[in-house]
Amino acid sequence: MKQIANWLHMALRLSAAVMTGSMMTLAVAQPHTMQQPMPVQANVSAVAKIQSNSSPALVPLARSDLSRRAVTVRNASRLTIYTNERAGYQIKFMLSPDVESIEVDGLEKGKAVLINAQSAPVPRIYPVGGTEVLTLGYKLNLAPSVRSVSIPWPVTVVLIPL
Repeated sequence: MKQIANWLHMALRLSAAVMTGSMMTLAVAQPHTMQQPMPVQANVSAVAKIQSNSSPALVPLARSDLSRRAVTVRNASRLTIYTNERAGYQIKFMLSPDVESIEVDGLEKGKAVLINAQSAPVPRIYPVGGTEVLTLGYKLNLAPSVRSVSIPWPVTVVLIPL
């Protein structure tokens, strides 16, 4: 009878060990065999950059320009704009003290955009493929203090991603 009890005890221990080993195998194998969706999140900073392909260093002024206090410079700036911001971007025009305001051609089809020192940035939509080339012309409305035959280029263009 003692032999049967020992045999039963060993059989129970063996089955417990097998069951424990199976559970451990399941616990270890389960993460490798189960495919659960893992949430992934990435934040990409908005970028808007500008490359000025052309812009005059000086604006020559004729006497007629000085008397009417305005000069037109056609196709003065060729800008290549790159952005990844799907909401678009804004163009901020900063003016030197030599001009009171500018009228910009090439931003809106068939219409000049009036800009002065207090003007808000001009909003632009996201360009197809993230790249846009603008050729801008300007009418520079001169400040009364301008009296020379030329002035340094008075417009600085800055991009702001939305």
